[in-house]
Amino acid sequence: MAGCGAACGTLPALLLLLVPALLVVAGAWYFNGKRTRDLKRFSEASGCAFDPAAAGVPDIFALELPGLPRLAGVDLFNSVGAPAPAGCRAWFADARVRSGRAGAPDCAFFTFALFELQGRALPAFSLRPEVFTDDLGGENGEDIDLPAYEEFSGQYHLRAADRMAAERLFVSLVEFLGPRPGWTIAGKGPHLLVYKPDTEAPAGGYGEFVRASGELAAAFHARAPRQPA
Repeated sequence: MAGCGAACGTLPALLLLLVPALLVVAGAWYFNGKRTRDLKRFSEASGCAFDPAAAGVPDIFALELPGLPRLAGVDLFNSVGAPAPAGCRAWFADARVRSGRAGAPDCAFFTFALFELQGRALPAFSLRPEVFTDDLGGENGEDIDLPAYEEFSGQYHLRAADRMAAERLFVSLVEFLGPRPGWTIAGKGPHLLVYKPDTEAPAGGYGEFVRASGELAAAFHARAPRQPA
């Protein structure tokens, strides 16, 4: 032992660094596996198809929907083949995203619903809950306010390339969206993406997520412009 030297003093220090990291990895592996098992049980009980690899789900970030950040990596998994509202196709799944930005969390998880509104063409827009930094402008972009609906405009941050088209659409949606706070929604052409950032729909409440997001899709389908022939 006399020849151990500095190596013996280094080993405990390395263990102190490695053990917490291993516990974090083991915990993430356990909880991710548990979520997959829970969603599989929900799907089987609901008569829905389930795919832990989400192989048939379109890449939501490849659709170039407004408002989605540029990311270093995206993984889609745990897709649930729940029913879609009339006039829509639907995909429900989890996303794990890696920002790659300094100071940002390494990973974020959320559950999303992607809809294809058949026969409809949405203006390109993003809608999310208002935050206090929106008043500062900058990279958050210009917020489109609806003058006749101050409460809604204070509740949501709306951006769109075609301001007039977005205003026409959302004036017709104000009364529907007002009592349903907290959603982030992006649309472009036939596609509508619905989610709550950093929020995974719990297996016990997944049916409610499907129902609520489906109601949103049905409302947009009913009010969106028809797709040009």
